[in-house]
Amino acid sequence: MIGRGGSEFPTVAEICRWDSGDDRFSIEFEFGCGLEYYVRRLDCIAFSGKHVLDAGCGLGQWCVALAQRFDRVDGIDPNPARIAVAKRLAAATGCSRVSIARGRLEWLPYPDDCFDSVVCYGVIMFTDVSRSLSEIHRVLKPAGRLYVCANADGWSRHLIATRGAGEPSVRRMGEETLYATYWRRALDGGLGEGAAAVRRLWERRGMRFGALARLTQWRGRRSSGDGLLLATFLGASREGRELRRVVEERLPPSYMERLARDVEKLLKTGEVPRPEVGATAFAPAEMALLAQRAGFRDFEWSVEGGLKCNAGVDGVAARYAGTFEGEPCVWEALATKPASDLISGAPDAHVRRARSAQERRVLHLASPVGIISNARPLPASELEWAEAEAALLGRGYLAKLAKRLLQDCKGQEAAARRIVTFAQGAIFRDPVSQPVTPAGEIPDVLVTLCSARGRCGHVANLVRELAILGGLEARLLQLKGHVIAELKVADRWVIADADAFKYGTIPVNRRGELLSMADLAEDPYQIDRFPASGWAIPAHSRLALDAKGWDVRGYVDAMDPPERGFVAGYYDERGAGWPPSLPEITEFSRDERRYRLAWRASSVRTGRVVSYRVRIGTRSRAWSYDAIGPQMVELPPGDILAREVTGLVVEGRCPPAPVPLFASVTAVSDRVELEPDTWFWPSEEVQVDS
Repeated sequence: MIGRGGSEFPTVAEICRWDSGDDRFSIEFEFGCGLEYYVRRLDCIAFSGKHVLDAGCGLGQWCVALAQRFDRVDGIDPNPARIAVAKRLAAATGCSRVSIARGRLEWLPYPDDCFDSVVCYGVIMFTDVSRSLSEIHRVLKPAGRLYVCANADGWSRHLIATRGAGEPSVRRMGEETLYATYWRRALDGGLGEGAAAVRRLWERRGMRFGALARLTQWRGRRSSGDGLLLATFLGASREGRELRRVVEERLPPSYMERLARDVEKLLKTGEVPRPEVGATAFAPAEMALLAQRAGFRDFEWSVEGGLKCNAGVDGVAARYAGTFEGEPCVWEALATKPASDLISGAPDAHVRRARSAQERRVLHLASPVGIISNARPLPASELEWAEAEAALLGRGYLAKLAKRLLQDCKGQEAAARRIVTFAQGAIFRDPVSQPVTPAGEIPDVLVTLCSARGRCGHVANLVRELAILGGLEARLLQLKGHVIAELKVADRWVIADADAFKYGTIPVNRRGELLSMADLAEDPYQIDRFPASGWAIPAHSRLALDAKGWDVRGYVDAMDPPERGFVAGYYDERGAGWPPSLPEITEFSRDERRYRLAWRASSVRTGRVVSYRVRIGTRSRAWSYDAIGPQMVELPPGDILAREVTGLVVEGRCPPAPVPLFASVTAVSDRVELEPDTWFWPSEEVQVDS
């Protein structure tokens, strides 16, 4: 498993000799599990690449692991003693690509957009989290990934309950962390602003704090922790009431007395409490909000050791408790810096967003197995991000977009084509996750556009809205199992299907005019002449899997070609039917002079398979059902062989030059008797080297 240089960790005893402090417990815990444990964790979350930052590298165990999967590793930490250990560790393991420096997460000494990934393990809750996330976002390249591991309230409560009785220092640390956390939440919610308002009121009324305190019997009752001022001030706000509740319920009675003193100081001087520990706990939802404010998206979390993006790697055992009495303890998360910041207003920005949507799989962890499907809509964080972008763009943006799209168009047909082509690229047909409001409805058109994901209803709404704003008549048409838009062009209502057809494909009739429902009433099969590349997502392809690489359970709008059926069947019942199964190539071999290609026979639900179209060339098609693209529409020529055969084997001479060969086979059914130019789904491409 360990592959890019480096060796196993030195022994714990040897590392302890390097330590100038008293860090033996941490060294035993961090290094006792071995290097392979850390490398496997990186593989589980699919972390590899060129340049990575270990933000808060500590003793350096993650730096050495990262060096096995990245070309270059930078580590940074404020603790000079730990930095010294980390540097000796990198040298002892032969990791020459590791560079370690002293510094803080809040002020990273690196230029903008310089790291492909950032790892921040067990550190961020000891820093100014908002500032640290902003700095990490700054130094990450667009589309860069962040992995963070942090503690929630449950961890401190777990420590108090399990080790607190026998280890007073551990109990004290847990209690102090909780007290600091409760205060942070109250202050984040506005408690400090409320105290400032009270002070300003007193100043305007010329009253001194001490006089008011005596008036409310504050000092006389402070020892009980139930002074009237405490009750009055904290009871005046939701944040204050919650602060008092959690301190009273979850901490020893002495903390209520401390709360009274700290509230008095806050009201009198504006000074906030100073905790005895440097960390506060963060619930995943709190961190997700801060990450979103810093500019991250695609925030995915699980208990420590629970995230898995690579289905081919065995998971690792969690080293910390995942929950305590229903609350998260130690948890981990992944987040992504968007490939571009908020949409600038250029139409091509939306097209780029949709192209990247198929690479940014969305992980939804509401269910125990973390599965999303069309029965589970786009995660709320993703929808909220799209809503935020839509709000910034403003209600008038779609009108500006339509004007820009059509500014040089001449005639209604050119305008219709421009709108459909834009919508084809702007919305990725995501069979796994779609934007849906909490009420289960399709969101506002601009929100859909900003999410860049959707299905037929989302796309049809976008086409209709842009067409109307561009001066065309437009309407929606509900078909059997499909929704399209229709646009009025030269007094004809034409089909504007930017969902089934992608990559510039726009169906036309035999006269070259945009296809209409009236045309299909005369001949429903003619629409099958055009590749439904928007639907080229079989049920088990990568694009139909969730972010963990698992098959999605529930209803998923991704079907194998024999189950999907011909496009004509969605427009007219007379066009119903099923294409043949994809041919399975069983052999593609060559020697110096000849090649041989063989495949299994395809089957078809109705009718018969009449032939196979074989393509062998020196150029790849450059697409697969796992990575669909415009190459699906425009295939390169079969410069070695392009033939229609009835058998299951072809052989021939190899080209004189030693070049690789690429082959695919397409099964053809008797559907061609109804429409000679019917488009059929090709097999996956295979390759044989020279």
